[in-house]
Amino acid sequence: MAIENEFTMQELRDLREVFQVYDPSNTGSLTISDFRKVIKVLGFKVTRRRLQELMREEEIGKEGLITYTNLLQLVCRLQGAAYDSYGEIEQAFQFLDNDCDGKLSAKDLQAISKNYGLKLSPEDIDGMITEANRNGTGLITLQEFIEVMQKTPLFN
Repeated sequence: MAIENEFTMQELRDLREVFQVYDPSNTGSLTISDFRKVIKVLGFKVTRRRLQELMREEEIGKEGLITYTNLLQLVCRLQGAAYDSYGEIEQAFQFLDNDCDGKLSAKDLQAISKNYGLKLSPEDIDGMITEANRNGTGLITLQEFIEVMQKTPLFN
């Protein structure tokens, strides 16, 4: 059975997107250091030692590089050991909160879009904010972000 069958289409898209953020040259592989960052961004709380054990068990990373398929293998193993979805969402929020003010603004989302080559129009960004913002401030709080993210297939 292919490892891709262990994930939903949305999860695969999201994992591919995170992988590509750390592989901007499209080499198809990540360094071990970048791989650790990806695992952290995905919200997994795993020690360096445990990650090394998993890599050894899966027989990956021997050349110092991790492929997308390797990422899927390890994420599958890590998800089997229940992960903290709240912590994962909170880390994603902090990653997106460009100015570290505890709220996501259109400016934050535009910066992320530009920095990572995402093609989001101002209308797309406004739509995201409108959907998530419940208190009418035009800013997305952590709680609002969590509520929206928990409705997505990735966290159901």
